[in-house]
Amino acid sequence: LRRVWLWYLLPLIVGPLVLIVGWSVAQRRSFASALGFLGIMAIMTVLAWRMNRDAANRLERRIEALDQTDERA
Repeated sequence: LRRVWLWYLLPLIVGPLVLIVGWSVAQRRSFASALGFLGIMAIMTVLAWRMNRDAANRLERRIEALDQTDERA
């Protein structure tokens, strides 16, 4: 979960980015016309990354707690 950006988020970013840039070029529009969509995509990506980071931290704490109880037994 700590490397979710590499195997999950990065591939999801590249495809839409290429699509939006291609659409802007094909429609002869400026890249600025796609900034709204790219901004929303960036916000969603950051939220997904943070949620996974927080989940990884929770899992790590639970594993450590289980390890401590196992050592006591």
